[in-house]
Amino acid sequence: MNNDFVTILPGEGFGKLRFSMTRDEVVNVAGKPDEIEDFTYSGETVETWHYDKYDFSISFEKNLDSSLDSIAISSPDALLNGERLIDKTKSEVVQILNKMNITDFEEETVEEDQDTTVTLLSFYDLGLILWFENDFLTEIQLGIFEDEEDS
Repeated sequence: MNNDFVTILPGEGFGKLRFSMTRDEVVNVAGKPDEIEDFTYSGETVETWHYDKYDFSISFEKNLDSSLDSIAISSPDALLNGERLIDKTKSEVVQILNKMNITDFEEETVEEDQDTTVTLLSFYDLGLILWFENDFLTEIQLGIFEDEEDS
């Protein structure tokens, strides 16, 4: 993986990408995306850029100032405080985070059927959501997230 896209910085960004960057600034850092798609979620239109070779996607919320506001990372090379987390089990990840004194999270099962269980660990104070599929971490999402009970 390109060293520009390894370090996870909760509240700041990923590698050389920083929250609040413009589209032009992102292109200068990461190049053109492999795919761009728009979708609407809870009344907000979001533009998502996918970078397949780096295993991450970024999003710009169109109704705001259209600056970079979230990053979804699935690269096994990504590091949080020097630790690789992708593909580890939920208990392994929680143990690693405990050693980093990252312990304040909410757990929620968002999808469950006979083949797949998707569980989220949300660290709202860090702007960090970990997505587990069948107990293995598949995605690290960074951004500014609010606890639904607080909003």
